[in-house]
Amino acid sequence: MKLKIRTKLLAGFLLVIIITAVVQYITLENLIQSLTQKTGQILEEKASNGLSLLQTFNAQNRLQLLKLSESFIEISTEPTSSELDEFSKRIEDIMSLNSYLDRISILNLNGKELVRVDRYSKSTPYSDLNYLIPTNEFTEATEGTTAYSKVYSISKSETPQFDMYFPIQTATKTIGVIKAQFSLESLWDLIAEIKAGTSGFAYVIDDEGRIIAYPNPEVVQRATLINTLPIFTHLSNNTQKDDDQSNYFLYSNKDDQPVIASGVKTNELNWSVIVEQNQEEALSQINRQVTVIYTTVAITVLLLSIIALAFSNNITASIRKLREAVHTFKEGDLSTHVTISSGDEVEDLADAFNRMVHLIAEKIILLENQKKQLEHDAITLVQNDKTLHAVNEKLEAERTALVAERNKFLVTIQGINDAVIAVDLSGNITIFNGAAERLTGYLGDEIINHKMDQYITLTSSTGEIIPQDKYAPIRTDDFEGTVFIEKSLSLTTKSRDNAFVDVTSAKISESSTSNLACIITIHDVTEERQLQEMQLDFVSMAAHELRTPLTSIRGYLEMLKETVWKKLDDDDKSFISRIEISTQQLNGLMENLLSASRIEKGIYALQKQPTNWLDNVEQAVENAKPLANEKKIEYRVEKTQKTNSTCLC
Repeated sequence: MKLKIRTKLLAGFLLVIIITAVVQYITLENLIQSLTQKTGQILEEKASNGLSLLQTFNAQNRLQLLKLSESFIEISTEPTSSELDEFSKRIEDIMSLNSYLDRISILNLNGKELVRVDRYSKSTPYSDLNYLIPTNEFTEATEGTTAYSKVYSISKSETPQFDMYFPIQTATKTIGVIKAQFSLESLWDLIAEIKAGTSGFAYVIDDEGRIIAYPNPEVVQRATLINTLPIFTHLSNNTQKDDDQSNYFLYSNKDDQPVIASGVKTNELNWSVIVEQNQEEALSQINRQVTVIYTTVAITVLLLSIIALAFSNNITASIRKLREAVHTFKEGDLSTHVTISSGDEVEDLADAFNRMVHLIAEKIILLENQKKQLEHDAITLVQNDKTLHAVNEKLEAERTALVAERNKFLVTIQGINDAVIAVDLSGNITIFNGAAERLTGYLGDEIINHKMDQYITLTSSTGEIIPQDKYAPIRTDDFEGTVFIEKSLSLTTKSRDNAFVDVTSAKISESSTSNLACIITIHDVTEERQLQEMQLDFVSMAAHELRTPLTSIRGYLEMLKETVWKKLDDDDKSFISRIEISTQQLNGLMENLLSASRIEKGIYALQKQPTNWLDNVEQAVENAKPLANEKKIEYRVEKTQKTNSTCLC
């Protein structure tokens, strides 16, 4: 919902007025609280004055009983009748000076009355004296402490009384107790001078809330209780006033009159002095001030309202004029011009409006020109869009062709029997064909995007582990070709251990742009290696098997030469020599086969030593002579002086 400026201004002024009224109300409440607190303090001071009078009353009574106890101590050893009579007269003299005393009894520690004097019947004969029923107050007095009984009345119509038990003490012990009975009939006279205004007065209550001193004696005689009033609860529960606690109470008294009251409590007698004053009289000054403040606030609100109306009319007149100009401009009149001479922000706003109208008119002309240019640009864009569409179709066709080539490449890779692994520039696997899965035992999804050496270990023939950066180097140059080639490496994977492979790594020149470090081809030669080892084992085994009969033949030849050599003719000797030479040649051939097998297996230990090679040549020539003679070939060995006959072999 939209609000008019005038409404907003009036609402603002109303808010200010409300805030002012709230502040005045809070101030007034604080003032009322302060004045009420002050009135409570005055009443509390008056109650404290009454308490001082009660304390003086109690102190005088105790002083008189102290003098009486000192007089009794002088005759307490074995008092005679005349001494007791004399002591009774002293008691009568004290009672004549104290109108509150009705009876005084002197008791021994067993509670037996030794002397009893009444105000009206005077001294009691010794034969009429009695034993006192033991009470807590009497027990406390025998222990050396002054004790007070509760206030009591023999009948409802009689004046309330209380007893004081005063110990008679020597320097070392308590020898008796003075029981003094006090009448409270004249207690009101003691505090009657305490007034609060014309309606306020003080009265006294005991620890049970019973009124024991009041302007109206009938209230005292009826034993009126005020133990339901909050001030009694406060005085009963709090012997000392807290700083945060209120010093006054507002309530209706026993006559149903609203009063403000305060009170204090004496510790010895356990009585309380309360001062009450009619609320209307006590708060009359506050009520007058409240009336003045409310009148002031009402006049202030009225004046502010009149000022707010006049001020809002002055402001909204210029705003209404500006609003009409805006409406005219909205209808399409670009020549609109408004003249306001208020000398404030509204005038500045009108000038800004006029400048805005002028600028908008210029902008409209500019926008018309730009519209024509945009229409021309739109035609150009449509033509460009057609061109881009054709280019996009061409690119899409090329992309489709590239995807087809990629798919063919992947199908080709998957169809190769050798393991093909591609590694990106971060060293992570990107292509892992089916042959690689079968060779390593890892699935492509399991190993792709991981380092190759985390799953595959390549070991050279010397037992050295080949690091990945050697067989799959990361290079970003334009080199294209083989970067690593090694045969007969040992491959350790998940499913195979010590498989023999040939590894070839190649790099393309576009590696940096295609994120392809190299393509690794692994050819499994384990079966070929096993077949080759089987061939070598067969040759070795055959050589060993042939050595056994050759050894037997050589043995028999040696035996023939030792036994029948001399009996043979030259032809027989020639045959035996040829057999021996052939046996030696065949034995050498077996040794060569065994050496070749060891060399292939890599276990042949070549031992080099100085050898006269000419002797070996002459021996070979000599061994070949029988065969040469059969073929009718003649050859010889010629030595020269420069020939070095020794070599390391």
